[in-house]
Amino acid sequence: MKKIFPDSSYYYDRGFSEEEVIASGLRKKCSRYHSKDLIEGKSEGINFKCSDVLQKEVHSNGKTTTVVTVFQGRFYEFDFPKKFKHNLLLLQSMHFRPFSCFHKIKTENIEFNSKLKIYARDDEEAFYILTPQMMERLLYMDDKYLDKISFSFIDEKLYIAIDSRKDYFDIKPFKQVDSSILTEYQTELNDIKEFINVLQLDETLFK
Repeated sequence: MKKIFPDSSYYYDRGFSEEEVIASGLRKKCSRYHSKDLIEGKSEGINFKCSDVLQKEVHSNGKTTTVVTVFQGRFYEFDFPKKFKHNLLLLQSMHFRPFSCFHKIKTENIEFNSKLKIYARDDEEAFYILTPQMMERLLYMDDKYLDKISFSFIDEKLYIAIDSRKDYFDIKPFKQVDSSILTEYQTELNDIKEFINVLQLDETLFK
């Protein structure tokens, strides 16, 4: 990690608070919450944080209790040098639910509208963020993560949630520890760089 992000720190037993994740607009509160494997650092001049997030819903009818995993994956926070006046959410269609003060909008990009559902508080600022170039970059990420990724622009932050159903940086019992594990970790860390580079978070659009 230090080779890829010299100015970074790792905490295996820490993560995002549940309040931080809910405030992003990408997740709603569930019965059970857990977060770990927090990384804090800077790349290309952009501060970031990421950690594993696990949410489970408990259903009980008085006789039986069922625990269902509703989200398991990586959650990211990137700083922007610009504060947005109005929040913007880009969600997968299966994540639809009503949002207070948000309304659904569409762009002229038919493919983008079919892939990600746009919820905005202000149409003008939403289209300021969603330039044709930005939508192409977001579509690339959506394809890469197989329609499991969602985005939100809140104040001076970009939040990204990937419901991969994977426990990152976890070594299973009896699994041989060799260079393949390090290669896998390096790939996961490089994903952070790719978000910054592909989405061009340091470009003048956000300054």
